[in-house]
This record gives sequence, structure tokens and C-alpha cells, in this order.
Amino acid sequence: MAVKERKLRYSCAGDVGLVRKINQDNFVCNGMYMKDDQPAGRFSFAGSTELDGLHLFGVFDGMGGEERGEVAAFLAAEEAAEFNLTGKPERELRNLCFQTNRKICRYAESNGIISMGTTAALLALSDEEAVLCNIGDSKIFHFDSVNLRQLSQDHLAFAPSGRKQPLSQNLGIPEDIMMIDPYVCQTRYKDGDIFL
Repeated sequence: MAVKERKLRYSCAGDVGLVRKINQDNFVCNGMYMKDDQPAGRFSFAGSTELDGLHLFGVFDGMGGEERGEVAAFLAAEEAAEFNLTGKPERELRNLCFQTNRKICRYAESNGIISMGTTAALLALSDEEAVLCNIGDSKIFHFDSVNLRQLSQDHLAFAPSGRKQPLSQNLGIPEDIMMIDPYVCQTRYKDGDIFL
């Protein structure tokens, strides 16, 4: 009996936008990420791969109100691209967040940076399920050809009426100030479903 091969199609795009001079975002897309020597303006690419094992995708939104948000996003993307998901994806993605948080904090301390950070929205896909992990307000959605629903959970603090809610968590918070608590969940999906 022949086994049907399943393909995973992916695409990634980013743009510097209209507010800043540099793109403070980064990504991990099946092992690829934007290196620190690449021009950080606009990028886009697409590809496909066999749906075997675990495939990691993610978005890192460098925090513009902090110093060097683009570096925090780069460090997170680099760590994710090199991370080896070998155990239970739920635990591994949380561990990746803790490891990345420490890396960003060490970089900030050794370079005399008071505060730097990034959000993270990570998705590990296997042939049966998707496991997501997020910290901050970068979102993950699941579209099943009928319904679009947000899977991620925003980490936002209270703000007075009319003001933008600040993040309650992000990568780049020293452990002696606060222990981060990334949100993790899993969901099943079927052929043709889309994750954003």
C-alpha cells in the first residue's frame, strides 16, 4: 500500500513600514531567519517541504519603544533556528522562550543596554497537530476554510481608557524582575488548513 506524502507550504513576508527606518522584525521559517548582515527592509519568500517530523515557524516583533528591538528579534530568531525540538513540543517551546530570554538579557547586560525586548509567536507543526507558544502580543491564527480564530493569547497590562495597552510580558525581561510565562497550547488540523 502506497503512503500519501503530505506537503507543507509556507511563505514569509516583512516590511519596514512607515514609522521606523529599519525593520525590527525577524522570523524563523523552517530553519531560515534574517541574518544580522542582511538588509532589514523588505523581504518575502515561499517554499514547501515534506511534512515529516517537527517544523518550526515563528515571528519576532522587536519592541520599538525599547533600545535595539531589532537585535532582540535577531537573537530570538537565531536561537529558534538553531534550536533542536527533540522532546515534547509544549515543553520544548517553553524552554526555547526561557533560553532566548536569558540570551537577550545577557546581550543587554554585556552591552550596557538598559532595556531591549521582542515578542514571540512560535508554531511547531507535525503531521498530526500544531503546538503554539507565544509571549507578548504577536498573534497566531488558525483558518479551517470556514472559521478564523486566534489561538495565541495576548500578554497585555491594564491601561487607562484611550491609551494603548502595554505588554505585560516579552522576551528580554531579567529573571530577577519577573519570570516570564509563555502561553502554550496545541490543536489538531486537517489538510488545507492555514496558520497565520
